[in-house]
Amino acid sequence: MNTILIETDINSVESIKEGILKLNNIVFTDYTAIHKLAKKDNKALDINLKFVNNDGSQTNFLTRDNEQTELWDEVTLGIPNKYKNQFDDHSFAEFVFFYNAFKHNQLNGDIISLINRVSSYNFGTYAKTLCYPDKTPVAFWAVFFLMNNSTNYADVCINYFGSLNLPNHFKRKWGEDDFIQGFLYPLTVSALNYVYKKQNWTADCLKILASQISHYAYDGIPDLFLDQLKNHNPYNLLLDEDECNNFLQNYITEQRAVYNDSIASGAENIVSQVLTLIIDDQIIEEKTNYIIDSIEKQE
Repeated sequence: MNTILIETDINSVESIKEGILKLNNIVFTDYTAIHKLAKKDNKALDINLKFVNNDGSQTNFLTRDNEQTELWDEVTLGIPNKYKNQFDDHSFAEFVFFYNAFKHNQLNGDIISLINRVSSYNFGTYAKTLCYPDKTPVAFWAVFFLMNNSTNYADVCINYFGSLNLPNHFKRKWGEDDFIQGFLYPLTVSALNYVYKKQNWTADCLKILASQISHYAYDGIPDLFLDQLKNHNPYNLLLDEDECNNFLQNYITEQRAVYNDSIASGAENIVSQVLTLIIDDQIIEEKTNYIIDSIEKQE
């Protein structure tokens, strides 16, 4: 396993920028370069990417302070312990690195370039999702802090979550898929819930939610998602006709993309189990046929 060191002083914007540029210009330059890091003899390799202090030791991972630990605990609230227990210093250090990077707006463009490059590789025909040894996807915390601190980020984040295809290490029964897509990943569900609450249903949040639920039509709706949505959802906002119509159009567009050539769209499940939670009953009654027909009767 190749070790990639990003040595940084998290109190220096110049040092943080150097680390991001190293990731963009040296580590993740193009598909071929990334593939050499991520595959060997046709088997996926963990990405041993270490964000460390630039104290010369090359071993001291960036560590969370009390404020960062509190945020970590809030973001991962509700995730079963079997998932929480797998996180290690690789994930914690990426969290700390991008927590500090997003204090500096001038770095956002370089971070988005990194996220897009990782997403593009993950989508590759012969690629495997880039993951740390603890199986957390590379750049996950970059995406989280982008959502948590910025605007006009929805397409970048939807693309990233859509690129993830992760080992299903905790299958509940025989016959379940060996892999799960990004919006089913428990950390994604919990992190998005945190963002929805903090941002309070901005246009970006609603666009991501529309994409998120479209991915649940076939694979099932996670209990964690439903539990969190019942406690905090955009119902009052979607009483506004324009907001509701815009959200539904985003959902229809995303669901059509996921549906594509499948026999059934799965939209009925989303309408009955999700949309009824967040949209007024009368509106749903009036629009159910329109929603399903718009998805299934593609021209």
